[in-house]
Amino acid sequence: MTDIEQRVASHYSRPGIEATIVDALRGAGKDPDRLDPNDLAGADEFHLGWRAATIELARDLGLRTGEHVLDVGAGLGGPARYF
Repeated sequence: MTDIEQRVASHYSRPGIEATIVDALRGAGKDPDRLDPNDLAGADEFHLGWRAATIELARDLGLRTGEHVLDVGAGLGGPARYF
């Protein structure tokens, strides 16, 4: 496994990651049972370019309502939720 692969695996397998995210959401005044994609963007769209890159990708793909997207190897799946 490469260094970057080890770092990614370590990040997502960190004990308590879900509780950390839920606590942060509650601290921001969000209800974890009633979230929209924007609420999670800071936790799951930290790829190069952040949310702006996701928006640009959606535009470049020409996605339309009703189409399906398979987001493979996507961490927590932020871009898929946005699409």
